[in-house]
Amino acid sequence: MPSQTSTDSVCLPDILLSLSNAMDLMHPSFVKHHSYVAYITYRIADVLGYTQNSLKDLVLAALLHDIGAFSERERLELLSFDDNLPEVHNHSEIGYQLLKDFTPLATAAHYIRFHHYTWNSPIIKDGQNIVMPVESSIIHLADRVAVSITKDKNILRQASEIRKLVSANKLNFDPKVVNAFIYVSFNEEFWFNTLHEPISSVFCSGLGFESITFDSTEFDALVRLFRRIIDFRNAFTAIHSSGVGATASAIAKLAGFDSLSARVLKYAGQLHDLGKIAIPVEIIQKPTRLTPSEHSLLRIHPYHTSHILSPIKPLSQVRIWASQHHERIDGSGYPWHISGSSLSTGSRIIAIADIFTALTENRPYRHGSSLKQALKILNNMMQEASIDPDLCPILFDNMEEVDYARSQTQTAALREYQAFNDQLLANIVKS
Repeated sequence: MPSQTSTDSVCLPDILLSLSNAMDLMHPSFVKHHSYVAYITYRIADVLGYTQNSLKDLVLAALLHDIGAFSERERLELLSFDDNLPEVHNHSEIGYQLLKDFTPLATAAHYIRFHHYTWNSPIIKDGQNIVMPVESSIIHLADRVAVSITKDKNILRQASEIRKLVSANKLNFDPKVVNAFIYVSFNEEFWFNTLHEPISSVFCSGLGFESITFDSTEFDALVRLFRRIIDFRNAFTAIHSSGVGATASAIAKLAGFDSLSARVLKYAGQLHDLGKIAIPVEIIQKPTRLTPSEHSLLRIHPYHTSHILSPIKPLSQVRIWASQHHERIDGSGYPWHISGSSLSTGSRIIAIADIFTALTENRPYRHGSSLKQALKILNNMMQEASIDPDLCPILFDNMEEVDYARSQTQTAALREYQAFNDQLLANIVKS
């Protein structure tokens, strides 16, 4: 468990693979897309003579290349080989802005930023002329090859047509990248491995990724990255996770938790909705009542939160508390229907913090509830044996203090979100 003084080892590719796999669950057409692109990227770069160290950042970039594409509609539009539309670059810019400040992914973010530009096209970013990295062209071609694969048909029967498609559009890519792909594409094993070789084996055997040591500051940066990935997908919930984290930490301290446990609860609050990366943003930001089908899809997200965080062993307690935020003491919650004493105090705190924050925070389509209204709703839930009867009075007796902590944290998060949007507006392509 991370602390102010300890260090812990994490395997970054394992974490990012879980994240990218979850992104690809948004629609059946996307399943394993990022893994395909990462493997094709790896094989093209290998032909080009990339060293093991230089391959690492490139493959990580391929694994996250569409992290800025938030909506189902946007990702479906990317399934066409012809991606020569001005607005197609916007999700690449979003991905870059999300990842660039996390040091282990700074180089990967640079490659992601340009992965839909055609080769030798003029690029102006941050007021400067940019030379497109060859690495971005590799990801671009790998991405276009991946979307051309029909999964339920014989892959070898498709190889020739895909080569023709690439050759017909060769001016869109660096010529040496095209040549490298054509060369490797005549190897049947390349196609079989693209579809069936677990990309995790490439990380272990082909690239020699080792666990890296994170101190508490670096864990803060990792959690901040994940919070931004989920909260910045839309204005409706742009500051929600930061509010849940602050509320959970405040309640924990009032309940007598030590500083380390309060810190872990803050992490859990910030990460509780991470699984929503697998849910189309059209559902998350829908201001009207969800249909039964949409609601059933939304109920999957705590499970995905648990799955994405599972490779981060030092955050195992965070994973449990974060993923159980929709569980209820009476067993009426989801997705595991944990009840009674089986539901830990930490999970109960996150559940209360999530409800309190959702009630009191402002959203673009409505103002937050008053503390009096929030107290009434929470008290009714407590009386119905849904949420903890010992923790709720602690919140009720200190509601103004807890709400102040939530409000201050969310005000800072809103400034961060607005700065993020300002950077996007300065660099995205206007359609």
